[in-house]
Amino acid sequence: MKKIIVLLGFCVTLGVSAQNSANPVYRDLNLLNGWNLATTNAGTYAPGQSNIMFTLPDGQIALSLTNPVVNGVTLTNTAFPDAFNTAGVKIATDVNGDVVANAAIHVLVNNTNWVPVAVTNSQGQYFVYTGTTNGLPSQTFPTIPWPLLGVGGYPSWMYPATTNTYAALPTGSTTNTLTFFVQRGWDYSLGNGSAVTVWDTSTNLFQFSANGATSTFAPTPGGPSFTIITNLPIAFIQGANRIRLAAITTYAGDSGATKGQGAYIINAVSVGQPQP
Repeated sequence: MKKIIVLLGFCVTLGVSAQNSANPVYRDLNLLNGWNLATTNAGTYAPGQSNIMFTLPDGQIALSLTNPVVNGVTLTNTAFPDAFNTAGVKIATDVNGDVVANAAIHVLVNNTNWVPVAVTNSQGQYFVYTGTTNGLPSQTFPTIPWPLLGVGGYPSWMYPATTNTYAALPTGSTTNTLTFFVQRGWDYSLGNGSAVTVWDTSTNLFQFSANGATSTFAPTPGGPSFTIITNLPIAFIQGANRIRLAAITTYAGDSGATKGQGAYIINAVSVGQPQP
């Protein structure tokens, strides 16, 4: 009888453990190296490309893969990172090791609240306003600070004399199309616990397109921001354990009044997926 009781207790323990491991946590992983990638009409943006304006996680407004400038002097021994997350993100798996079937791409476009406000103090030093003067010389501050910098309200310093700031949000037609290309890859073991990611360079890229005209929240040119969500096809991510953005393109526009109106600020691109 004692043996039966012990066996039943062991089964109950296994059942509780399996139940807990099956409760996933939803996570959103960034496919950019920050936020607010600025695009222009008829543009193509991809990993390894320089001079793409974007916002670093610490709030600095950077130009990808370029040397920072401090007081007019170019720092040749350092450079801003790539605007794209070139390493990509891991595809989640369930408790059995199978890829999660409901992973989705999330995109946020033209949200003015996500664009940092770069201001200068009386010494001409640029920083991103985060809601407090912190003892800086008296000056006029914007009424709305940048909400994404969670460092207790301290300003994120730009390099002195660096004038990297965003232009006004595009006011062109929201019918111009954005196209996103997603690439899959896998970790190839090199032994000794090390690996290198191999990216699929075949024509098997997942792509999707959207524009503000499909959103009821952006009915007019220059209107409010819009969002995009699209599921990753399970057939695409099978056989891979990592994905990344391979490219983003903007529509070339038409002739006449709509020509040159295909620019957007892409606030964020991420992969949302439940992870055990």
